Amino acid sequence: MTENVPSEFSSNLLGMDHDTLMKEFKEGKAVGETARIEPLKHQFTWKRGFVNCWTGLPNFGKSTLVTFLMANKSAWDTEWKWAIWSPEMISSTKINGTVQVSAGDIQDELIHMYIGKHPYKHFEAMYGIPQMTEEEYQKGREWVEDHFYIFHPKDKNYKTLIDNFMWIFETIGVSGWLIDPFKNVRYESFGTTDIVLSQIFDEFKDCAVMTDSSVNIVAHPKSNNEPKKKVKLPSGETADGAFKVVTQYNLLGGSAWDSGMDGIFSIHRPFAHIDSNDPTAWLYHLKQRKKHLVGNTGVFKGMEFDQMTNRYYFDARCPIDGEFKQAIVRDEFGVPLEVQPTPQIMGSDGEPEFVDGENSQSAISFTEEKIDEPAF
Repeated sequence: MTENVPSEFSSNLLGMDHDTLMKEFKEGKAVGETARIEPLKHQFTWKRGFVNCWTGLPNFGKSTLVTFLMANKSAWDTEWKWAIWSPEMISSTKINGTVQVSAGDIQDELIHMYIGKHPYKHFEAMYGIPQMTEEEYQKGREWVEDHFYIFHPKDKNYKTLIDNFMWIFETIGVSGWLIDPFKNVRYESFGTTDIVLSQIFDEFKDCAVMTDSSVNIVAHPKSNNEPKKKVKLPSGETADGAFKVVTQYNLLGGSAWDSGMDGIFSIHRPFAHIDSNDPTAWLYHLKQRKKHLVGNTGVFKGMEFDQMTNRYYFDARCPIDGEFKQAIVRDEFGVPLEVQPTPQIMGSDGEPEFVDGENSQSAISFTEEKIDEPAF
């Protein structure tokens, strides 16, 4: 069949790989790996070789959520390690009069999540909550050092970032990569925005496939010109209502994001217009390539963030250690819902097993639906 094909092209042909096909037929295909969050088991998994986009309005928790999902995965599955490029989280401090560039801010964020207690001296004075002990801090530091590798090259060109990640992958071995945020990535403009982005995303995809890893990108919307939807008051007048859900079409070069990403997620805070500190969060799964291997699109509404533990709670329970926290979960009209904790027992393998309670929020918090333009 390939007799007349030039040798330089024949190597590009991918023929029928009988061994691989039979192995997958008998043992199963490589599906998304569990996120270790029971209420999300049908909606989100970590799929190797895929590129995900995480978006949402500013200060809605994009970076915190994806970082928490990464931390939770590594807390349960210790072989999962991550490379992180997050220039906005890089800080500086003076030691003996010399300025030191540091990744301490993001490392403290991860320690805070893992231990579930804050490492900040000022929190104790502000909120009256004791700082974690030095022993707990040391435990958290060792865990973060073993699972997260922060790199900070001066050159922010996307090709340089890929080269850095490849070096970390080949030298240390990691399962995933976080680019946060994409707006800080530099690239040459050689065409329209969607054409340029499409090429960049193609190279990120190649990187994910070659390393069998999960690539995750945090992206900001291009503007907040119309952040709220209009609602009609009983008087007949209109007023600002809830903030709109950010979709891939609110990103610069929206069509490139829609076609170039394997998965697209948007974090939304439905009651932020009422109370900027309201902890309620909804996770929109807007797009998913190969759903049968990864998970369904839809919206999960049983999520809450706790600033003191720096953790997300799903159906009122933290997946890292099973801690229950009574949550104020409300429907889209702001009406409180009664939430019972998802019962958790330890299986024979030492891992958690969950049993949905009769009134578990999981029965109502995840809605499977195709979302083109989420409307509130």
